[in-house]
Amino acid sequence: MRKFEEYNQFQVYGATVLTFIEGFSAFTLLANQFLLDEQLGTTDGAGGLVIEKEKLYPMSNLLRAFARLGKEFGDLPLYRAGLTIQKNAFYPPSMLEQGIAGAFDFIDLGYYLNHATRDGKPLFDVVTQKVRHPDGIGHYALRAVPGKREIKGFIDAPYPCPYTHGVILGVAQRFEPSATVSHDPGPCRKLGDKACYFTIKWS
Repeated sequence: MRKFEEYNQFQVYGATVLTFIEGFSAFTLLANQFLLDEQLGTTDGAGGLVIEKEKLYPMSNLLRAFARLGKEFGDLPLYRAGLTIQKNAFYPPSMLEQGIAGAFDFIDLGYYLNHATRDGKPLFDVVTQKVRHPDGIGHYALRAVPGKREIKGFIDAPYPCPYTHGVILGVAQRFEPSATVSHDPGPCRKLGDKACYFTIKWS
């Protein structure tokens, strides 16, 4: 696993930071404190946490907050946060028409669109259709298995394994309510491996 400091050149939009709080809803005050400890957000006049959806925040700081959450409270809040990110996700009609397989063709681009360089440039340039720093923050590399209702692949993004598990389940069930996601046996980022491998199936 790479160290958090290796992501100092990248930023993440506040909308992603907000999923941290929603996944940790039973302990909102603690979640807020974790984020403030990592200099993510500010406080309002009443002492509440303020996170701006369109503002950029240091990615390495958010990774440290996620790690602290997992260490102190386990996998469930991380998993819930991953699921939550899909509740308000916008899918253009053209994407919805492509179905679940098409969605996973684009999930990696969506991941890069939600991150930016230190100078504020999104990691996916919508004009040139090119990814900046293509290996900088890992990938959601999941593709449909020809002839089967199945998608397989790996994730080597630095966010915790339970969080990314929740993200891909949330995406899958937006398109196929019966979809299930299983973590394949073997490598896992929780064990220090580079990537986690997943299988998605639906009826």
